[in-house]
Amino acid sequence: MKFLYRKIEPAMLEPIAALELRCFADPWSLSQIGQELESDLCVGRVMVDPCSSFLVGYALGRVVADEMEILRLAVHPTVRRKGAGRSLLTSLLTDGAVRGARAAYLEVSGANKPAIALYYSIGFGMQGIRKGYYDEGKSDALVMALPLSGSGEG
Repeated sequence: MKFLYRKIEPAMLEPIAALELRCFADPWSLSQIGQELESDLCVGRVMVDPCSSFLVGYALGRVVADEMEILRLAVHPTVRRKGAGRSLLTSLLTDGAVRGARAAYLEVSGANKPAIALYYSIGFGMQGIRKGYYDEGKSDALVMALPLSGSGEG
């Protein structure tokens, strides 16, 4: 499958909010997404089907100083396990490195085995655990990190 990557634009807010509802037990609201996108610290990518403009997925992060925090990564359930999440995250990490990030960080539920496998396969490593962080204390948050290269130094 071939997809197009685009920077997130205001017209994408409603489709992103709809994807949030499909993908997360604790979805962000339209206003939360919009607030994040208005920040100068925000980096974001959407992935769309070039034939239909169908929103395949999106990734959202924040670059502060030389660190990038991955805030959201969502792929439509009908397209999962086909490389879309990997491509989308890799694109976002490149954007972060270009903006000067030397490391990326994220939190993921310990119950989300597919996401954990994806992050490990990209090179993220375990940094710590936040006990009982998700699902009303039922799931730990795994804190993961990845060194980034290509930040424009050297």
